[in-house]
Amino acid sequence: MCTSPASVFGERAQKATTPCAVKHKEWSGSMRCVCVCAHTRELATCSEGFVVSEQRWPDAVRVELMDNPQPGNVYDKLMTAQQFTCPLNDPWKTVVLYEAHLEHADESEPLWRVPYFGQIVRSGTANEIFAMRKGEHERDTVNEEKVLGLHAVINIFGPDALEWNIVSSESGPRSTMSILANSEEIRLISKHGGPLRDMCTRLTQTLNLTNGGSGANFVCLDAFRLSRFSIFQAAMEVYVRENESSLVPFSYITDEHYQLGHVLLGFRQGKLRIGMQRETEITAWAEALPCWQWNAVKAAANIPERIVSNSTTTKNWWKNASDNDRSKRVSQMTEGQNCPERLEANAENARQWWKTASVTTKEKRAERQLVSLKRQREENPDKELVRLAKVTDATRKGYEARLESLTPQEREKKKTKHAADLRGHRKRQADLQLLRSVMPGAKKKDIARAKREGLIP
Repeated sequence: MCTSPASVFGERAQKATTPCAVKHKEWSGSMRCVCVCAHTRELATCSEGFVVSEQRWPDAVRVELMDNPQPGNVYDKLMTAQQFTCPLNDPWKTVVLYEAHLEHADESEPLWRVPYFGQIVRSGTANEIFAMRKGEHERDTVNEEKVLGLHAVINIFGPDALEWNIVSSESGPRSTMSILANSEEIRLISKHGGPLRDMCTRLTQTLNLTNGGSGANFVCLDAFRLSRFSIFQAAMEVYVRENESSLVPFSYITDEHYQLGHVLLGFRQGKLRIGMQRETEITAWAEALPCWQWNAVKAAANIPERIVSNSTTTKNWWKNASDNDRSKRVSQMTEGQNCPERLEANAENARQWWKTASVTTKEKRAERQLVSLKRQREENPDKELVRLAKVTDATRKGYEARLESLTPQEREKKKTKHAADLRGHRKRQADLQLLRSVMPGAKKKDIARAKREGLIP
């Protein structure tokens, strides 16, 4: 608002009142310019009937009281002739299209003067909301580390290396301004080369990661893969320079904690390569590396022994070793596998798997184990007899150990119950053998039904 001395209007300068249905309050004063509610668009007039002209602002309308009074009720005439409506769900907003680019850096940088275009639709003046959005970009760079686009440039070169400019601004209802901002942002990005394609090559492109417009999808997958490939390429070249070989062990990690071996495995399988625009160039670069192999299994034979062991050496040793040496090797491996720490770790892993596995997965695993056990019994009957003898012996020893911990009276009761259980078990086994003579594949649960149907006595 701006005020002027009362002498401008003399005695006719009266108090102007601006009603506001939204804020439920009135403003009054001897003013030349007054602000009217941006939601209701209700205009003000003075009690003497001065002509009212209006100018639109982001959140209000500025009205001026002029010197030439009009006859009659000027307020009624103006409100009848011109209705300014602004629904509560479509407030007055300012849209700003802005541009940012890397300016204060070496001109040889691939991203030098590559523009970024953005839009703002908010309340306030153009300069205010532009300054606010610029600060948000700089804060987001600190809070979220990015590898692409504008935030990556700010992170690499610093916020002072960029130049920021307002391309255009406009004010109006939010619905109209949103459409205008989206279409203009899409036009600017398309005009200047489209979204980002490569952070490391000078191209006609922008730093935008989408085609523009609110809610646009990420379209810079190639740029993202190229940025990842450049990191991988630099790490590979350092490794080749130090070791004169591109055969990197899977577990190799650089001093910067980059898992080069793991990424190399994915690269051989097609990651950071297949489907990219520079696929042919990337493939040629890889094949030019010393000792390069696409098949990691075949490559293992060529890796220096100081890095990984060669499986062929182990096979040759086993082939030429004596029986005594083989026995020692097997004994050492068995002791290592059966040490208490290893057994406890294996048991804990099995328990955790069983807790998290689904019912279907458990059923499938049980079926596989049963099929495997049945096949082993059929292929090696003698081994099955040995296994059954071990189970029987272990069961007997466990039963005797439990008896020793009981009193004489409890021991007699336990023996009587055990004898009865054993007779019942033997009877069921005999019935099962008899039932299988007429119903191959029968199980214990089929015995009761078979007796009811008269198949067995």
